[in-house]
This record gives sequence, structure tokens and C-alpha cells, in this order.
Amino acid sequence: MNARETELVALFQQHFDLELAGDVEGTLASCTDDIIYEHPFRLDRIQGLDAVRHYYTTTWSARPFHQLKFVRHWLVGEDTLAVEVDTRYGVAGGGEEHVRTICFGTFRNGKLAHEIVYSGPPIPQGK
Repeated sequence: MNARETELVALFQQHFDLELAGDVEGTLASCTDDIIYEHPFRLDRIQGLDAVRHYYTTTWSARPFHQLKFVRHWLVGEDTLAVEVDTRYGVAGGGEEHVRTICFGTFRNGKLAHEIVYSGPPIPQGK
């Protein structure tokens, strides 16, 4: 990995570690003030710390993360990293859902400026 790729991997890993810890304010501190968050097919594009804070607070209380593990990544240009993530999160009734996601993160001045998340279908239990 080159120096820029190493830097972006570290920044994205820190962002995901804060998400996994359920630290909404810490996660937001890793974002620019005009952060754009997209989860196509699940929600409209949202922008700004207040809108993303509301989304994180609402979503994480209903579906807290249990695992966000990097599987592999690709550098896309100078400021964007695509990461495949093995994701597990809680669901109503105490169960757990397991999915693979692809996250595209564009960074500006050491902070996440734009994140697009694509989630795959649930993986059957035991896999």
C-alpha cells in the first residue's frame, strides 16, 4: 500500500471502530460538517451533521452493530476508498443479522466527507 492508501484505511477503520462502539458523537467527529451519507435502496441521501446524527441515533438504537470487519479494500482515485465489510448487527427480539456491505468513503482534510453504503442480502446463520 502507498502512504495515501494506508492513511485512508486508518481513517475509515477509525470511523468504523467508533460506529461499532456506538459512539455517535465520536463517529460524527470523524466526519466533515457537510457530511453526505447515502444508503441506496434504504434511505434518501442525507447531508449535514444533524441529519446524520438523527440517522445514526435512530438506526443504531434499533440495530446496534456487533461486528464491522474489513475484508478487503480498493483505493479509488486519491481521496476515495472502497471497503468490503463483514457486518453483523442486532435485530428486534435479540437476534442478529449478518450481511456483507461495500462502503465508499471520500475523505477531505482527514475526515469522511461522503459515504455510500451498499448492503447485500442477509447471509444465512452459521456462515
